[in-house]
Amino acid sequence: MEDPDEDNNGYKSYGVPNAASNCWAVHGNHTETGKPLLACDPHLRKSVQSTWYPLRMSWYDADGDKSYIMGASVVGSPTITYGRTKFMAFGVTALNPDVIDMYTETIKDGKYLYEGEWHALEEYEETIKVRFGFDVTIKVQLTRNGVIVDKDLMDGTAADISPFISREPL
Repeated sequence: MEDPDEDNNGYKSYGVPNAASNCWAVHGNHTETGKPLLACDPHLRKSVQSTWYPLRMSWYDADGDKSYIMGASVVGSPTITYGRTKFMAFGVTALNPDVIDMYTETIKDGKYLYEGEWHALEEYEETIKVRFGFDVTIKVQLTRNGVIVDKDLMDGTAADISPFISREPL
């Protein structure tokens, strides 16, 4: 009897269809053409109606140069989910990615505990401009792990993301 939580390749799905997905990029220094390479695979199941609708838009910019964006959209969506321009390529993964490392910090009197020693928090103020409203000034606190985002739920957390963007034509 087949395990309902196992897909065709023998991988556990934990109740979520196709619980896997990936995107990866290779710098042009490591390709035969010298151009970067981006590959994304959402690991979606086959369906009779295609999930993807191919799109291409082109226009002339203010200098008279032709520009374009091309790729694929989920049927019924007004956006291009996977695509490219002459300057960049982009894609998504199908499930919740692991793009943030979160740390629980012990904080006391403006210091945080790291490897048994207390270190001073780095602090600065940042002003957020609010259109048609009052500017909001917040105090930002950092540890060696990153920005503290919520002191009520956890003593401190940190996050870092790095998007793939190329300024060279693909």
